[in-house]
Amino acid sequence: MAKLDQPEHRLSHHVRELIDRIVTEPHIATAVDTGTYMHDASKAQRFAREEHRKWMGIVPHHLDWYIYGCTSHVYTQFELKYERNPASDGQVGMLEKLRKRGIPTGVFRTVIEVYHHLVLAGLHLHGNAENIAREIEARWRAADEAKRGTAPKKKRSSPRHMRRGVPPEFDVERLV
Repeated sequence: MAKLDQPEHRLSHHVRELIDRIVTEPHIATAVDTGTYMHDASKAQRFAREEHRKWMGIVPHHLDWYIYGCTSHVYTQFELKYERNPASDGQVGMLEKLRKRGIPTGVFRTVIEVYHHLVLAGLHLHGNAENIAREIEARWRAADEAKRGTAPKKKRSSPRHMRRGVPPEFDVERLV
């Protein structure tokens, strides 16, 4: 069975949130699940599955995201990759075909990179889109670190009254 919580999936989830929150024009946006879930299958079984998908009309090497802005008439496709994972040769070919046709495209590894792509593509965005993107980027990084077990330990903080230099017998909570 396929691993359900993959780092690229986590990034895609946060990209979905970014798009939902900052693209202000009516739009159509979707992630495309092009991966195979036949990890335990033999090479021949996986090959047969891919041939069947081609027979059904599913073109291989689709990119992860498609967005169409209904007001701006901007169409873009892009690929998400986690850390240093490279795009496949087929994806590189698809990126080149799209670029030759004037379609904004690229490979992005962070929420902020996707935000910059949406700006350059020309979609109509929320006036505070950059700050929203930074917030979502921070939440994605925190979720990723927590899942990978690399999250920094929470620092213990002293009681509020000690941080302010107020004597402990003084009721600080009443003043706040």
